[in-house]
Amino acid sequence: MQKPTRIHLVAGLAALAALLMYARTLGYNYLWDDIAIFRGTVSSLLETSDISIAAQPFMGEVPYFRPLVVLSFWLDAVLAGNRPGFSHAENLVIFLVNILLVFSICRRLAETLGSPRPPLRAFLAALVYAIHPVMVESTTWISGRFDVLATLFILGATRVYISNYPARWRIAGLALLSLLAMLSKETGVMLLPGVFCLCLAMESARHNTPLSLAHFRQSLTQNGKALIAILAVTVVYIALRLGFASVSYLDYRETAAGGIWNNLFLALESLKFYFHQALFPFATMTPRHPIVYVVSAWSPADILGNLATLAALAILVFYALRRQSAAAWVFLAGICYLALALHIVPIPIAGNLGHERFLSAPLAFWSMAAVLVRWEQIFAMPFMQKFAAGMNVLSPRLIAQMAAGAWLAMFAWTTHTTIPLWQDDLALWSWARQQFPDDKFSRYNYFRTMTLIDLETAKRAADFLKQETGFLYADEAILYASILLDNGDEKSFDYLKQVQQTAGDSLDMHRQPDAESLREKLSPMEASVISKYYALSAMAYFRFHKNPATALQLNEAALWYKQRTERDIGAKGAFGINVYKTAYLYGMGFFDTANKLRDELAASNGIEKEKINKLIQPILDNYCQFPESTEEKKAENPLLLVCDGIKVSMNQ
Repeated sequence: MQKPTRIHLVAGLAALAALLMYARTLGYNYLWDDIAIFRGTVSSLLETSDISIAAQPFMGEVPYFRPLVVLSFWLDAVLAGNRPGFSHAENLVIFLVNILLVFSICRRLAETLGSPRPPLRAFLAALVYAIHPVMVESTTWISGRFDVLATLFILGATRVYISNYPARWRIAGLALLSLLAMLSKETGVMLLPGVFCLCLAMESARHNTPLSLAHFRQSLTQNGKALIAILAVTVVYIALRLGFASVSYLDYRETAAGGIWNNLFLALESLKFYFHQALFPFATMTPRHPIVYVVSAWSPADILGNLATLAALAILVFYALRRQSAAAWVFLAGICYLALALHIVPIPIAGNLGHERFLSAPLAFWSMAAVLVRWEQIFAMPFMQKFAAGMNVLSPRLIAQMAAGAWLAMFAWTTHTTIPLWQDDLALWSWARQQFPDDKFSRYNYFRTMTLIDLETAKRAADFLKQETGFLYADEAILYASILLDNGDEKSFDYLKQVQQTAGDSLDMHRQPDAESLREKLSPMEASVISKYYALSAMAYFRFHKNPATALQLNEAALWYKQRTERDIGAKGAFGINVYKTAYLYGMGFFDTANKLRDELAASNGIEKEKINKLIQPILDNYCQFPESTEEKKAENPLLLVCDGIKVSMNQ
């Protein structure tokens, strides 16, 4: 058997380990953001064939610009329809390719650096990456494709950069893959510092003295074309982003953490969290890591942890600059790809300290750094020699190998037991709520999942949550009111009144003299909750009290809270609320105005008015349902004439 064949088989073993562990995900369902993406952006792409939709923010006001991944979701829908197994398979294939790229890059680096047994080192790096628990989220969750696909192109760009291809092909490939990485996720913009760290890692093998300013200049000169290519692509990406995404990260302000996003303490806590998850993820795997739970406001443990994190960074920089450690530079490259997730910029992660999926790219480089450490030199140090002399049976090298084997086994077991928790929303949010019972985000999603089963399950879940805290939070009460309203239960009014009593004056912001400035301070989630409250109240008055005038007034309030940004204004931006507004206008007998708004909705959204009619008709059918009574009393009902007129008007 030829050597290249043996090497390929070794690389395949790591990918095979991942395949055996993750194959069961092909039977898993959509969950969390998957449904919103496929029912929202992907559905719009399928209906309109307008590819520019893929470049628009797809999660409310969150300023995502990730058109390549959105197009991959659209392709999933075209090829497989609503079969999540196809999308899971695509995620798994991308992950397997990433494992092979980790092997290839690490082997190339080990050969360049003169490390002994490059294939073995590369296999160990790929195996760590393949079985590490933090990869479960990005691989098992369909929406994790943003991370695994960006990682694919980051690793691809890295492999092209360190290849022996002709210079012009290397530069072209590096530029193309860099752009694809950026169009997959914002992490790609860190390719410039990440690749430069790789430059210095490879340069370190050529010098026996600490890196100096001259060495940096020499590295910049030798790799200038590659770095300029990445810089040019970054400029193009920023221009594209500004052209398509109306909100930049610097304009976005998330209030979940109370204005501490740029705090150094929080950045250190976040970095400490990611270091911990890379080394000790065994008991802390969960989809949620709320800041209020993890950070204890300068407790002794926090202070010691931050000092240890700073010390680790200082040691890395020292070994990179003074000891010319290639492993240290590779590790720093991984930190570059983590930088945007460290709360240095105000990225929206819903009050979380971090997510495991953000380690998809950093872990690839950290795994390589771990095996590129010159362990043979460490075991040859005098204190290790003395330790070995004092051991009668086991050598330090054997002890280290046994510890590494045990660590890998723990990684594999944690991954094996964590994967099933991502099979559907019920498993995921039951797990999250168990980990953090008072986390409103986990609790709400658990409740939302329970309400999707049936009304009786929703009632039991509501009673259970009320027993825990004595009440339902506003968003939970609104959700439950919506369920009751859909089932024709007038008790929906009780829960809407509960929201009113709990929220108080915050629901009357639109009546204040400085209403516009107050609205701008609302977070997207706050504005959405208040808008939903008014929209549900309007529907309840329309359906149960037969009061379209009050419903229209409340609906206007819902529309006001919805229209926080320029793209929310008009018939297209607030489609759902405007559909209900059309129904209320019909209910008041304003047929011409209702027809005009209906036609505007159809035109601005590129759909036929008959489809709008189909959305409005069930609302009006409920409105025109009268209590059982004699035919004489029905004939006296003033709504009867309006309902008869609706049928005629909607056909115009």
